[in-house]
Amino acid sequence: MLGSSPCGSRSFACAKLCCGGRFRLVNVLHGHRGCPERDHGNPEPFPFPFDRPRLRDARAPAGPRTSTRYGRDDPRGLSRSPKRLEPYLFYDRRGSELFEQICALDEYYVTRTERRILEANASKITSQWTDATTVYELGSGSSEKTELLLAQASRRSTRICYVPTDISESALRLASQRLSKVIPGHHIRAFVADFESALDAVFERFRAPRYGIFLGGNIGNFDAGGALSFLRRVSNSKQPS
Repeated sequence: MLGSSPCGSRSFACAKLCCGGRFRLVNVLHGHRGCPERDHGNPEPFPFPFDRPRLRDARAPAGPRTSTRYGRDDPRGLSRSPKRLEPYLFYDRRGSELFEQICALDEYYVTRTERRILEANASKITSQWTDATTVYELGSGSSEKTELLLAQASRRSTRICYVPTDISESALRLASQRLSKVIPGHHIRAFVADFESALDAVFERFRAPRYGIFLGGNIGNFDAGGALSFLRRVSNSKQPS
């Protein structure tokens, strides 16, 4: 968990995101109430179905897929020796399907271990969540583990705003649709974004209190230096959640 505070004031600037930003709002699934978003004067985003993913705000005019990070990371990685691609580039529809298959393997203990930890601590983790809480997740994927926390909140009749973020639009769509059926009542807003863009988005767009979820396996998407840099950025945020 990334931490929380009842008095944070940051939140993901719509003007910046609509003009070359790196995330895209893919859906809005309404539960019993709306998310505690700041008013940027934008029209309501469209619901499912949605078109092909672009790393931008869905409220912006349609246009070519232009993400400065895509343009930067591809040639930089392929010019190295040995060549490499950033892990987030693997997670198209097929990549997400393969990852879920890996998680189900007996040899892959990480998912099972995380589930046991969450099952044992779900009540404690969600104890401070209220109907005014925004819970955002970086690299949410299928959201199957986070479902344990949302179910715990539901048992207390707490209806939070859940903001899953992931590089894979197909994973977000499937997860959001599933959660809206199995745990109705929560308000779900999903964003296609890399970790850092998603973090910017949540701080700019959603009011406090905000709680962050960054499950352990996701740290493997960074090299050692990148992991430290990212965690420092979260820890040293001038206006934490």
